[in-house]
Amino acid sequence: MRVPQINPAQASRDKLIAKLERDLKALQKIPPHQREAELADVRQEAAALLLAETRK
Repeated sequence: MRVPQINPAQASRDKLIAKLERDLKALQKIPPHQREAELADVRQEAAALLLAETRK
């Protein structure tokens, strides 16, 4: 049985996508009264843009 070859660039990209998705989920869970102090809106927007660019 052959082991599938993994493209290092693709593996790195997949890892980044998974991290950005986790970050977005965490940011969405921040309560409204803490969002400003955490800069959640700005961070959420930045993560969403990075995720969209990475998925292209």
